[in-house]
Amino acid sequence: KLGLSFREVKEEDFFQIENILQESAQPGFDWKPFYPENIRFIIIKDHVCGFLLKNHIVIKHLFLKPYFQDQGLSREMVEAYLF
Repeated sequence: KLGLSFREVKEEDFFQIENILQESAQPGFDWKPFYPENIRFIIIKDHVCGFLLKNHIVIKHLFLKPYFQDQGLSREMVEAYLF
């Protein structure tokens, strides 16, 4: 078990979302239509490693910080923990 958990995104976290998008080479991606119900931080061992945008049954977009991009965190794996 990876110890994956999820946390809601609050208004004071918007800067962190924008930073992750910059680091993921996706600046300007319009994530706000997913806020607040369908956006979650992905947490591993108390560290934010990225965030996801979802609907009620699947993850639509997954954004990971560069360090975590090569750690085997696939959309399918994250969905298994989320749903």
